[in-house]
Amino acid sequence: MDLQKMMSFCAVYEYGSVSKASEKLFCSQPALSKQISALEAELGYPLFERNGKKVVINNNGKIFYRFAKTVLNDYSLLKRDLYLENTKIVHEVRFGTTNFIGTYLLPAVLSKFKSTHSTVPVNFTVDFLPTIIDLLNKDVINFAIVPENDTLLTDRMYICDPFLEDEFVLVVPNDHPINQLEEVSIHDIANYTFLISQEASATRKFVSKTLEKFQIQPVEQINMDNINAIKYGIFNGLGISILPYKQIEKDAYFGLLKYYRFSDVRLSRMLYIAYKTKHTFSEEEALFIKQFIQK
Repeated sequence: MDLQKMMSFCAVYEYGSVSKASEKLFCSQPALSKQISALEAELGYPLFERNGKKVVINNNGKIFYRFAKTVLNDYSLLKRDLYLENTKIVHEVRFGTTNFIGTYLLPAVLSKFKSTHSTVPVNFTVDFLPTIIDLLNKDVINFAIVPENDTLLTDRMYICDPFLEDEFVLVVPNDHPINQLEEVSIHDIANYTFLISQEASATRKFVSKTLEKFQIQPVEQINMDNINAIKYGIFNGLGISILPYKQIEKDAYFGLLKYYRFSDVRLSRMLYIAYKTKHTFSEEEALFIKQFIQK
């Protein structure tokens, strides 16, 4: 069976139409349709239901898709293994991550990795989540280490492997009235000035979604540029915020601020290793990710 026909079939299914698949594969629509028809003739069963120009995968197609993806993945692994066997080139670890992960989780992992793999080049980008997703989509980076995101989790073009639960806590100044409460409800924050990061921030999206879910509208909300600006605002009594625990752990240890877990709800999000389904990790990438997951 021709691997090219398998690739063509998978592309039509994954992109939802012959026209979009032909653009991605840089071939004409008639040529692609001919490959699909030849594949169906070889198998002896139709793989799509056709209604004019629209094609919808049927149960035969779903069965064949699982088979084709396994074969194509095995073929990709074969090419990688043969390449690694016949070359001594060290592969670059090239990825992207968000500001929180890049600032608070990455340095320790990078230091540990370089201590044992000093000759392996590591090239990474730290930016807001929309930029990281765009770089991943354009293959500028090979994988991303990011907070949960609906675009990545629902798009069949990506695989997202969870590796860490990221807990959020309420963060307040040392002399704030909340410190007088025996326990803190999430609804208590509505009575105070609330600090939040800018629109592109993944942390802001999580916090805003949480406030909306519990129908909380603080008496005043101040937009800050980034998490560090929020922390300095809290240090100086400007307001309170909800932040990842990892971002304020050391500040709380040194007595610069106080934090609370809500008595009525536990807030957390999942962090993921995200990559395209077609990507096969090099040995160096796999070693780096393994250390990140073990962090």
